[in-house]
This record gives sequence, structure tokens and C-alpha cells, in this order.
Amino acid sequence: MARRSTPLPDPLGRGPFAVRAALSSGVSRGRLRNPSLVTPLRGVRSNALPNSTVEQARAAAAAIRSPFAFSHLTAARILELPLPDRWQPAQSVHVLRPSTSPVPRIEGVTGHRGLESRRVFDVAGLTVTTPADTWADLGTMLGVDALVVVGDAVLTRAVALDELAARVEARAHHRGNAGLRLALQLMRPGSGSPMETRSRLVFLRAGLPEPRLNADVFADDGGWILRGDFVWQRQSAIAEYQGDVHRIDRKTWQDGFIRRRLAEDNGWAMVEFTARDIFAQTPQRELVATLSRLLGSRPRPGGVGRS
Repeated sequence: MARRSTPLPDPLGRGPFAVRAALSSGVSRGRLRNPSLVTPLRGVRSNALPNSTVEQARAAAAAIRSPFAFSHLTAARILELPLPDRWQPAQSVHVLRPSTSPVPRIEGVTGHRGLESRRVFDVAGLTVTTPADTWADLGTMLGVDALVVVGDAVLTRAVALDELAARVEARAHHRGNAGLRLALQLMRPGSGSPMETRSRLVFLRAGLPEPRLNADVFADDGGWILRGDFVWQRQSAIAEYQGDVHRIDRKTWQDGFIRRRLAEDNGWAMVEFTARDIFAQTPQRELVATLSRLLGSRPRPGGVGRS
């Protein structure tokens, strides 16, 4: 019969822990080599390998000496900001330390300096840069459109555009600043999802008038009809992005059908579109042409938006 492993003393058995902390608590090196433990990072042991950014960050936190904060892509994932790529176990953990401190030299950890110039707060027991600072730090890692998507999401969290602009000014001579400045010009408060932001960029680059975002639409008698993703009040036109929830949730689909009929009965023109109309070139041109006719504008030559 296999011999049971000696229980680890509290709090080591509750999550990732540093080997040095275990040794100082009296845990033997033999116990640390037991197959029941894994090594997520050099100098760290855990009962299981990380399967999320938060778990990966907890493992890194066990190996890095304070003060530090999680930043850049790691902070964005912890904050659940919309990034272009999904998390993968092989991705590096980004950590920010004071400019006077050495950065960690650990495989799987990318160190940065400048903690003293960032604001931080606690998220699930982890010290993380704020959404505004995280967005600004991503200027060296993301393209303009991705920065706009993340920036629009940050604006939904009671962060003012002026605050983000101040972060850009504070990095006036930093690498990535040009992309941040361009993104600032394209960001708008009120976007409800990453796909709504990407759609808005397509409309903007095609030369369409700017819509109101997630705006309430009312009937002639003052009754509420719906909240439209993109609303052109003067032209009585609405564009609605139909994501998967509209396809797989029966009630959402039925409610949308009723709301659309009610809007059209009150003189509103409604255009519904999907991700294919944004990412595929021909459907995108057709969508822009349809909206252009409704809005009385002509699309710019070659004005198909970048995705």
C-alpha cells in the first residue's frame, strides 16, 4: 500500500508556497520532492499547476519578494479586461517593482520597473495596478485597435477619459506612447462589449456619423422601447450587434424580436448584424453600405475598418 504524504503545516497546504518558507517551517527536502507536489515556478511548490491567471499569479507571488504588483497583461487578465488572446499556461507573469529594486530573474516571470509611479489596489488578495495604469502599460504590447477595446472597457468602470489621458501624458517619452495617443482619440464611453467597440471602429473608419452608444429609444407616446447598441437619433436608425447569446437564449431572441417590431412600428429603422459582418470583408462592406443609405452618408472609398 502506498505511503501517505505527511500533511504540510498551515498555511503551506492551502496554495502555492515558497520552498524557502517551507524549509524554514521545518518541512524536509524529501517532502518537497514528493510527487504530490508540482513546481509551477522555480522555488515554488503547489498541489496543482495553475489553470488561470489568478492561480498563476498566486504562484509567482510566493516566489517574489515585496514590494511588487502584477501589471501589464497579467493585471489585465486579473481585472478581466478584454485582451485579443486567451490565457495560456505558458504565458509569462508580468510583475512591476520599484525602479530602485532588481527585477525578478525567474523563468516564466517578466519583470518591469516603475512601481512607484503606478497606483495599485487589491484584487482577490493580489496587488494589481489599477485599470487606468494597466491600460497605459499595455501601450507597448497591443496595437491601436486592441488598446481601444481595452480602453472602452476601462471607461465602463467609472474611469474618466481625462484620467487615461493623464496617464499618457505621464509617459510622454515612453515607448508605446504614440499608440496610446491614437487610441485615446478613438475611445468612447458607453460601449457595452468588445464587439461593440470593434463595430464602432468599422463605422467610424467608413465615415458614418457617430452614433449614441447603448442609448434608450422611446415610442411616440413616450414609452420605452429598447436600449440600442448604436442609435442615430436624427435619422431614426438603430444598429444592433447580435452575439451568440441572441442565438442560443430563447427568451433573449424572442424579446429582441418583439422590441424590433415595436421600434419599426414607431418609425425606427433597425439593422441587425453579427461578427461575420465585422470580420469578413464583403459582409462588412454590405453592412456599411446599408447603414450609409439609412443615414444619408456615403462611405469613404476603401473605408472598410480594420479588425
